[in-house]
Amino acid sequence: MLKNISLWIAVSALFSQTTFAQQSCAPQCKPSCPQPPLPTQVCETDPCCPAWETPILNAAYNYSARIDTRNPYNIFFDASFVYWQPIQENMELGIIDTFSASDNLNGKVIDLGAKYKPGFKVGVGRYFDHDDWDWHGEYTWFHCTQHKTKEFSDVSFSANTVIFPMWGSATAARDLSSNVYTSGSENWRLMMDIGEADLGRRFYVGKNLIIRPNVGVRGAWIDQKVKITYVNPPTFILGVTDTNTITCKSKSWSAGLKSGVDADWKLGAGFRFYSSAEADLLFTNYTQVSYRCIHQLPTEVQTANVVIKQKKVYAIKPHIDLELGFGWGTYLDCNNWYLDFAAGYDFQVFFDQNMFRHFLDNTMTAKSRLPSGNLYLQGLTLTASATF
Repeated sequence: MLKNISLWIAVSALFSQTTFAQQSCAPQCKPSCPQPPLPTQVCETDPCCPAWETPILNAAYNYSARIDTRNPYNIFFDASFVYWQPIQENMELGIIDTFSASDNLNGKVIDLGAKYKPGFKVGVGRYFDHDDWDWHGEYTWFHCTQHKTKEFSDVSFSANTVIFPMWGSATAARDLSSNVYTSGSENWRLMMDIGEADLGRRFYVGKNLIIRPNVGVRGAWIDQKVKITYVNPPTFILGVTDTNTITCKSKSWSAGLKSGVDADWKLGAGFRFYSSAEADLLFTNYTQVSYRCIHQLPTEVQTANVVIKQKKVYAIKPHIDLELGFGWGTYLDCNNWYLDFAAGYDFQVFFDQNMFRHFLDNTMTAKSRLPSGNLYLQGLTLTASATF
C-alpha cells in the first residue's frame, strides 16, 4: 500500500513540473536570439532570451603615420635641388615684320623664352607627442636670368625685316625715329626668396594611403628687373646711331596664410607615389616700382628721357603650388634613423606679378597700363630627408 502511494506522488510531481515549464515558456523559445545591429537598434524583449549588454563605444581617430624612430629627438631635416623654368606673361620683346610705308602689320612675336635654372630648398621639422602633430619650416632660394637677342644685319631704308618694339614710351619716341629697329635685346633678372612654416598631422585613411592636412604661413620676397635695348645703325633712316633703352624694376614682399594637403600612396618595399597641393593668399607690398626710358641719339640731334617711380603699392594676391612624384624611404640602425628620397615635378603660379608699366599715348603722356601677367614656375624637385 505504501509503495503504491509513493509511486503516485512521484508521477504527479513529474507531470506538474512538465506542465508548469510548458506554460511558463509559451510560446516556445527559438533556437537562438539574433544580436541587435550596433550601435543604435535594440532587441525587443523576449522572456526566453537574456538581454544583450549595452555596447561600450570607445573613442576612435585616424591612426598616426608619423615617422617614429627610437631616438627621442623626433627631428627631421630635408634639402632639395630644384631645376625650374620661370615664365612670366607679357614679356615679349617685339614683333618682326617687313618695314614699309604701309601701316599694316603682319608679323611674328619675339618671345623672351624660358630656360630651366637651378635653385635649392632647405627645411627642418619636428614631431610632437601631442596627438602626433608635426611642424615643418622651409626656405626656398631661386635667382635666375633670362636673355633674348634678335638682330638683322645689312638693313637699309628699303623694305627689309625689322623689329617693331613692344616696350618704350611714345612720348620719348615721337619725332626721333620711325620707331622701328634692326636689333633688340632683353635681359630679365628674377630673384625669389620664400619662407614658410606649417603645422599638420600625418595619418592613415586606408591601409596604404596616408594624408597630411596642414595650415601655416608663407612669406615671399620677389625682386625683378628687366632691361630692353633697341638699336638702329647709322645706315638706317636717320643716318646716325639710334638707341632706345628701357629699364623697369619691381621689389616686393608678401605675407599671408596657407593651407594644403599632402598624400602618400604606399606601393610596397618602401616605395610610394606622393602628391602635394597648397594654396595661399598673400598681402603684397611693392616697395619700389620704377620705369625709365632713355631714347638717345647723338647730342646734336635729340635725347628724350621718361622716368616714373612708384612706392607702396598694396594688393592681396593668390599663389598655388602643386607637386607630383615618387619616393622611397627606409629605417636604418635598428630604427634609430629614417632616410627618404623623392623626385617630383612642381607647378606654381604667382598671380599678377608683372608690374612693368607700359605707356600707350604720346598725347596723353601719362596714359599707361600694368600688364599684370602671371609668374609661373615649373620643373624638377629632388629631395633628401633624414629623421632621428
